[in-house]
Amino acid sequence: MPHHRAAARQFVRLLHGVAANPQERISRLPLLCDGGAPTDIVDWNLTADTAPPDGCLHALFARQVAHTPRDPAVIRIGTRS
Repeated sequence: MPHHRAAARQFVRLLHGVAANPQERISRLPLLCDGGAPTDIVDWNLTADTAPPDGCLHALFARQVAHTPRDPAVIRIGTRS
């Protein structure tokens, strides 16, 4: 399930909790649906597809430096001629 839908579902559950018990502390109000915590935690931690396919960012940076040692590492927009 997309993250925004899960967040919206949790927010609605929180609002229902506030409506049912307006004097309750926010920290004690329901947020996750019954049985939702493990699913949401697993879904939100699916980060395998966000890493570069060839390795860590610092390793990619080092590889590019080795490949083009005379080129600048960082260019400020509008400053390179």
